[in-house]
Amino acid sequence: MMPAFEEIYEKAVEPYMAGDLVFESALDEGVQPLRVFMLNQTREVDLMMFASLAGVDSFDQDEEIPLHILLPSFVTSELKTAFQIGFLLLGLLSRSSDGEA
Repeated sequence: MMPAFEEIYEKAVEPYMAGDLVFESALDEGVQPLRVFMLNQTREVDLMMFASLAGVDSFDQDEEIPLHILLPSFVTSELKTAFQIGFLLLGLLSRSSDGEA
């Protein structure tokens, strides 16, 4: 995630703070690295679920995916991963406390 934040800072925040970009342009520049990061971390099944809920069948290109579909898809994917890790750790801890490690 840090590389995405660095790119956002370099392409959007710094030029905006220097007065070289208006807010809308800075927002457009800054959202692109974040979109790439979220797309790389989002499960396709989650993306398709939220697209279906929004009444969208499919996308020809990743750039066509609106943020109102991408963002909840990303959050859902991250939560699934967090729960999977949590249950895995819980299982490992319960086995080690039973002496089965």
